[in-house]
Amino acid sequence: MSHRSRQTVVFSLALLTGVSSTSTCYYNTGDIDDDGHPCNPDAVANGGHSACCHANDVCWSDGSCSTYGGNIPYTMSCTDSTWGNSACPTIQCEGQEATDAETWMAICYAHNGTSCCLRGSPTCCTDSSSIFFDYSPGRPLAILDSDGSPVASTSSSATTVTATPLASNGLTKGSKSGSNAGEIGLGVALGVVIVIAAIAITALSMKARSERATRKRTEAALAAARGFQQSYGLKGDLSSLPPWVPPPVELPSRQF
Repeated sequence: MSHRSRQTVVFSLALLTGVSSTSTCYYNTGDIDDDGHPCNPDAVANGGHSACCHANDVCWSDGSCSTYGGNIPYTMSCTDSTWGNSACPTIQCEGQEATDAETWMAICYAHNGTSCCLRGSPTCCTDSSSIFFDYSPGRPLAILDSDGSPVASTSSSATTVTATPLASNGLTKGSKSGSNAGEIGLGVALGVVIVIAAIAITALSMKARSERATRKRTEAALAAARGFQQSYGLKGDLSSLPPWVPPPVELPSRQF
């Protein structure tokens, strides 16, 4: 296979696999969070930072997270190991030590709906030493898929791939030298490209169907979590969603 044919195949493989940008999430102790996923990978890819949440959960504009089923709030991690960036969670439990785990928050209805940070037990609402604060996370920033990638966000961008035409092989219309070998090599390369393109289209189609199904399930769960007082119609753009609504009293089983 000629050098140009190999370049064509490599280019096609790049289209199939895509280019992924990974980023590490850190707890406020500086330790690595292996379970965190950036809520805004576009910002990270452009040199910025992002808060991190669990897969299948909801990211909020103040850097906090919530479970998609029960809307239970928590703070987790950030791509800035110092937590100095404005994209990192703004809520840090005052008077409590940093932690290398997510911090769950309780909504204390007996304290006029204020919140407190849970550390090891669900008793902060009745603990006189707890520090209470108003939890107002703003609006949802993104919904994370099961693999941690955003399936819906407040802003989206389409990726455009531009294919450059194959360069001339240097033969003029009247030239026959090496034309058969060039045609055979080009035919093989194009055949490989067609096969790879077919595989890529099939894989992307399957991923799109899976993401649509996940988005519908997640949005339905979000609608249920916010449906205590009123039913809202949801769209793919999270900017249409209402502000955060307090969850039921029960807490998630995975918090301790």
